[in-house]
Amino acid sequence: MRSEKVGISILSVSAVVLFLACVFMSKPAGAEVSVKDRDYMMATYPSNNASDAIYIADTRNGLFAVFVWDNTTRSLQPIAVRPLSDAFGGKR
Repeated sequence: MRSEKVGISILSVSAVVLFLACVFMSKPAGAEVSVKDRDYMMATYPSNNASDAIYIADTRNGLFAVFVWDNTTRSLQPIAVRPLSDAFGGKR
């Protein structure tokens, strides 16, 4: 009877530890792709120097922009704004 109580106690303690690990484990924030009412599409991607790049396509106006989050200055830097047709080989 005593060995059963020890086994149940060990399983209970391990279940509590696993539950707390799941609750308090930090989850990284990230967005892969987002579409808003078919007017804007956004995607993030890791860039050079441990920074992140965000690509924004404005399908209504036919433009796309690239911004990079600079970790050293903690600011968003614009890289390029171009017509959307440039991303797919221009005019046909």
